[in-house]
Amino acid sequence: MDFQDAVTAGFQRYFTFAGRATRSEYWFYTLFVLLVAFVINMIHMTLGTALGFNNQNSIYIYAFITIYLVAYIPLIPLTVRRLHDKGRSGWWFFLTFVPVIGAAILIIWFCQKGTEGPNDYGPDPLTAQA
Repeated sequence: MDFQDAVTAGFQRYFTFAGRATRSEYWFYTLFVLLVAFVINMIHMTLGTALGFNNQNSIYIYAFITIYLVAYIPLIPLTVRRLHDKGRSGWWFFLTFVPVIGAAILIIWFCQKGTEGPNDYGPDPLTAQA
């Protein structure tokens, strides 16, 4: 799965927690969210400085927050689907709330190859694409 397919799949399966997600789908969509956040930050810094807006009373900051959330929300079900690909329950998502160690464990799991063949959460997405 390439970058464009991953972003498209992320928005098509916006609230879908069922199924599995490949490593490339997860990491490309995560890259997309980081790029969106970076672009929003750069626009915010340049416009805020150039036009003299402050963060407390400018309406455009709410538009940027909305755009970021629209891009970020699909990352939650995608994370659950990535855990499903590893054969783990989506409840492991709550490791994100454990400082440092929880995130480190999830990153390690997300970098590893998913379960080959079907598991309790559905067919192997890599063989389904082929």
